[in-house]
Amino acid sequence: MPSKIRPQLELRQGEYAGCRERAAQAGPDDLPVDCSGYARAVEQATERIEQIQLWQQRIDAEASEFSGVAGRFAALLADDLPRMEEHLAAMIASLEAARRVQAPS
Repeated sequence: MPSKIRPQLELRQGEYAGCRERAAQAGPDDLPVDCSGYARAVEQATERIEQIQLWQQRIDAEASEFSGVAGRFAALLADDLPRMEEHLAAMIASLEAARRVQAPS
């Protein structure tokens, strides 16, 4: 999780907890303490973190898939390409040798 988002959530949770504490300590003659804004801020920060985690999972899955394809391509280049190059060189040499052969007169 990005390091900037977690402290925001913790700050919002602290503010919400402080508000609820003030509300609990309020006397019957005090004005009511409204903590709904703090609750909403905590909820939004939590949802943002969940969205980021989902995106991170998706990016990781896509990167893993790409890494697999790239690995197979690298193996192809490292293993099969030299063999095919040798095979093609042998075919070219064979064709060149066949061209040099003259028909008997």
